[in-house]
Amino acid sequence: MNIDGVIFDLDGTLIDSTTAWKTLPSDYLRSRGLTPLTDVDEELKDLSMKQAAEIIRDRYEPQRTADEITADIIDMMSGFYRDRVQLKPGAERLLQMLKERAIPMCVATASDITMAENAMRRNGILEYFDGVFTTAQAGCGKDRPDVYDMARAHMGTRAERTAVFEDALYAINTAKAAGYTVIAVYDPYESASKQQVARAADIYLDSLKDTEVVFK
Repeated sequence: MNIDGVIFDLDGTLIDSTTAWKTLPSDYLRSRGLTPLTDVDEELKDLSMKQAAEIIRDRYEPQRTADEITADIIDMMSGFYRDRVQLKPGAERLLQMLKERAIPMCVATASDITMAENAMRRNGILEYFDGVFTTAQAGCGKDRPDVYDMARAHMGTRAERTAVFEDALYAINTAKAAGYTVIAVYDPYESASKQQVARAADIYLDSLKDTEVVFK
């Protein structure tokens, strides 16, 4: 595969963290003594943290600001990222292979920047990356390609020669529509089927250990 740069999603792609995010909206509401009125976990799963906080404010806590809600959500998750989250199998070896080929790499994530960097630092992979970019910085979720475009601009690569590693179908579709080469990585917490994810991407990996598919 001829590429000049790689953009990695973090949650569910490089680190095994999606189980903690899966029920975060409802866990947050219950921590505040509130009862979810709908399936908020499903409704908010594809939104950035700020977008989710704004909806929670509008529906449940109009007396609070979205920034206050976001701060509470970050506080709930920060310890997990700092102390417990693990790399997905094969992640570090893949990063080593890309580094050996002098291919620049960035992260594009919906997570908070401090949480993301803490998780990457503790797992020894932060040093592989030229930059970490968040949907909060981009001002929108991965339903738009802005965060990928920020990372790509930082590396100075063209979209058609930049690979994006992602696990979520909606993000895969976004990156693909924006002209990126998309490599889908299996995550058991993705609601779409393997077949749907594989069809949407250029390359599908059951595991990051399957690097021969990428480099053949």
